[in-house]
Amino acid sequence: DSYLDAVNGTADHIHVVGSIPPKYSVAWFVKTLKGSSAYFVNTAICPAEYHFAWQRGYGSLTIGERQREAAVVYVNNQKQHHAQG
Repeated sequence: DSYLDAVNGTADHIHVVGSIPPKYSVAWFVKTLKGSSAYFVNTAICPAEYHFAWQRGYGSLTIGERQREAAVVYVNNQKQHHAQG
């Protein structure tokens, strides 16, 4: 019952807009997202001699439903944003 509304980024970081119900904490959502994605990369994508791991920590902002569309547009435009310096 949690959703990824947008995911995008650059070579050294990503931005995610996610929708989570109030019964889950942001910390739980990020832990679950980082853990399951690292497991997927290490078992399905990367060769055995390479081990992918996320860096420790994260930054988080919470937004309301009214700001979600603007946040999705911002995340979807990350490559262009960073290309402009």
